[in-house]
Amino acid sequence: MEIRLVEGKPQAEGLVLDLGADGRVALEAARLSAAGLRLSAGGAAVSVEQAELTGVVATLAAPAGTQARLERVSIEAVALQGLHVALPAAALRGTGAAAGMAWRLDALGGLQGVLNALITDAAWVLDADVRIPIDDGRLDFNHVTVEHLGPDSSMGVSHMGVYVDAPNGRSYLYMFSGPQVPGISFERRGALFGSRVTDRGSLDVRAFAECTLRHAGSQPVGWAPHQTAATLDRTRLDGRLQLGDGALGTAQHHLLLDGRAQGRNRIELSAAVVSHELMLRWLDLSAREARFELQGRAGQTGPVTATLRLQARGLGLQPRSQAPEVSLHVESLTLQRLGWGQSLPA
Repeated sequence: MEIRLVEGKPQAEGLVLDLGADGRVALEAARLSAAGLRLSAGGAAVSVEQAELTGVVATLAAPAGTQARLERVSIEAVALQGLHVALPAAALRGTGAAAGMAWRLDALGGLQGVLNALITDAAWVLDADVRIPIDDGRLDFNHVTVEHLGPDSSMGVSHMGVYVDAPNGRSYLYMFSGPQVPGISFERRGALFGSRVTDRGSLDVRAFAECTLRHAGSQPVGWAPHQTAATLDRTRLDGRLQLGDGALGTAQHHLLLDGRAQGRNRIELSAAVVSHELMLRWLDLSAREARFELQGRAGQTGPVTATLRLQARGLGLQPRSQAPEVSLHVESLTLQRLGWGQSLPA
């Protein structure tokens, strides 16, 4: 991924440069700072209101006749304010490359909280108020409530997909593309043929999410029927969730979250109309370290803290070739002991 500075001028304090006999340049700075930065990174537009790096040590290779290339970096601390990343739909379509990745979503195994949705003029019989509790990373459909005027409805999961049993019959919200889906415990019925449902089934959020992302671009786990996508135009959503401890990301790029015992890593979801804009607020991101890869080299940090929000627009009915517009705004981010430059095994 190419990162290019578009606007902004960093300032350095305590800068020392040392040119080695082999053409390498060693750079040290007590402090680097910048305001109003604009960058281009892999098709995404990035801006930073304020950035400060302390204890910077870097090595650049500068063979004769070629452009200098960064080889190693270590930074004692990084502090960012007002980081904004805009991901256009074209860039997101390219993330079909996420398919096949080894995802690590251990933190979803401890997910706790509740989602509430209000669906106006629901086809399931007038307006529906849906409450979906999640306990230790599992969504138990026996505890989901769907309330509306008249007899209430029930949600569940069968071998065909996730459904709603309303007074006017069963309708599917999400259809599976195959008979076996990781993380799903299917509904059970009584012993007699045609018996009523005795267990609505459950969904392991971590296993289902990892499988869905792994197959996102090739063989999707399932799809939402047309009527479900249309329902997003009439759905209001809010939720309060707390992530568990552990990895969140891919095998190459992930955070190791911590702080659940102290109530950290809380997430708020909200949408006045889901199809128009969905907002995710991560109030107190806390990780004991982060790992990443860039240009064939490995990187790692110490503790990371942040407050951020993620916005997605265009989640309703649209051609399959299109993707939602996503933007990330980080109000503040601090990390300790960043290091990058160790060559990866061939």
